[in-house]
Amino acid sequence: MMGARPRATLVRVVAAGVAVVAIFACGDLLTDPDAVASMSVTRAYPSIVVGDVLRDSSGVEAPLLVSLANFKGDVLDAGTVTVSSLDSLLEIEPGGLPRALGESGARGRIAISAGGLQVLDTIPITVPPDSVEPSVEADTVRTLSGTAIELYGSKELSVRVLNAGTDPAITVNGWVVSFRLQFHERFLSPLDTSAAWLVQGETGGKPSWVDTTAAGIAGRRVLIRADSLASPDDSVIVHATVRYLGEEIRGSPVRLIVRTRPNAP
Repeated sequence: MMGARPRATLVRVVAAGVAVVAIFACGDLLTDPDAVASMSVTRAYPSIVVGDVLRDSSGVEAPLLVSLANFKGDVLDAGTVTVSSLDSLLEIEPGGLPRALGESGARGRIAISAGGLQVLDTIPITVPPDSVEPSVEADTVRTLSGTAIELYGSKELSVRVLNAGTDPAITVNGWVVSFRLQFHERFLSPLDTSAAWLVQGETGGKPSWVDTTAAGIAGRRVLIRADSLASPDDSVIVHATVRYLGEEIRGSPVRLIVRTRPNAP
C-alpha cells in the first residue's frame, strides 16, 4: 500500500561553496524507511531580479522549499539539505536563499543535496518590471446561429511586461502574469467552466489562468459556451495583472476584450 503523498517540508539548509559532487543513494534505500528515496524542490517564483534574492509573488524573501520522502512516499522529518551554487551567477545566503549576481538574461545553476540524492535547478535572472502593455488588445469571435451548444475559442490575448527605464525598453522574462475573466458584469471563478474560462495554447481545454513571460510575453485564450451569451453581440473582458514586490506595476491590470459577433448570413 502506498504511503501518504509527500507534502512540502522546509528543512534545515546549509550554504555551500561553488563545487558540488553528485552522490546517489543505494543499498538499503528500498527497504529502510528512514532513508531518503525522493526529493523535490520548489521555488516560490520563476526568476530572480538582478542583485536581489528570490522572493514570492508578494515580495517576501522565499528560501527554497524542499520535500524529502522515503520509498513508501512518507514524508521524512526535517534534515540537513545543502544548497550549492554551480557558477558565479548566483550565491546562496544562509537558509538556502539564492541571490542573483549575474546580469539580466543569464541563468544561474544550483544543486540541492540531501540524503545522498541531488536535484539540479536553473534560475533565470531578470530586470525588475515597471510597466505592462497589451500585446494583443482584442479579438472578435464569430458565432453560429441555432440553439445547439457550441464552444467558441478566441486567439491568444497577451501582454508584454517591460522595464521601461532603459532606452530601448527591456522585456522582462520569467515573470508571472495572472488573468481574470469579467463576463456580464461579474468576475468568474478561474475554475468555473459553465460560461467562459481561460486556457493555454490552441488545444487546451482545462482552465489555466496564470502564465510566465517568455520573450516578455504572456497570454491566454478564452473559451466561451454559446448558451451563456446574452445575445450574438456579446463580450468577455480579460484582466491581466502584473505585480512587483506585491504592488501592481504601471498599466496593470490590462483590459483585453473578446467580442462575439454572428456570422454573416
